[in-house]
Amino acid sequence: MRFFSTIELVNALEQEKLGGKPGQLATRLMYADLVVLDLCVVPRYVESGGARHSDSR
Repeated sequence: MRFFSTIELVNALEQEKLGGKPGQLATRLMYADLVVLDLCVVPRYVESGGARHSDSR
């Protein structure tokens, strides 16, 4: 079982792509029994000036 905030997952996938090794995390997640995505805002994201989930309509 793996837990991710959606923001963290997107950032990790983007870093893989920029690092020239896309697909490694996706391949590991294929073998997880369950992947949980949390849509709640990560507090450090809000503090850094990011939009809140409810504000991004």
